Amino acid sequence: MKKTTLFKLSFSFLLVSLVQASVGVNVIANSGSGRYLDSSSSTLTDGSLLRFGALNISSYNALSASDKINFSAVDALFTELGTVSASSGNFLSINENTYTLPASGVNAGDRLYVWVFNSSVALSSTEWGIFSSSNVQWTMPVDPNTNTLSTSTLENVYFGGTSGSGPTNYTLSAVPETSTYALVFGFIALSWVAIRRRG
Repeated sequence: MKKTTLFKLSFSFLLVSLVQASVGVNVIANSGSGRYLDSSSSTLTDGSLLRFGALNISSYNALSASDKINFSAVDALFTELGTVSASSGNFLSINENTYTLPASGVNAGDRLYVWVFNSSVALSSTEWGIFSSSNVQWTMPVDPNTNTLSTSTLENVYFGGTSGSGPTNYTLSAVPETSTYALVFGFIALSWVAIRRRG
């Protein structure tokens, strides 16, 4: 009886430890390894946001074209581990950030993704890009390893594009702002009311 109880306690402690494991993730994007640019190939303004974490890619790929540019639809499939802000056209997070694995949504070995915006606030952005890599470093590390998510190893573009030679640059693509969605839905609602009144 005591052995069984001890085993259960040990197993529970192990699960809690795994859930609370801290891992180091660095993000590098600079002129030597390619930059993230807006759709006009201009360097992103200071403060532009980069979110990194896990993305349910099979569900993302199954989204309609309109849902792939709907922030709420994509965000529901994304588990954020951390963010980095652009400075002088670079995203740099070196030896600064250690993140705790969330209880669900990302596990050791899961592919990591970066979701880059042309604004400091995701909801107010008008362009974004989603990128990743099959490189082994682009998987969630097991504690206490530190992974470096370097632009130079990116080769998977899920939304956005690439440009340049030498260091490849990663370009964002246009998406409607959340307020634009509200205007569109409002217009549809008004049109429906007008049609109903005529009928």
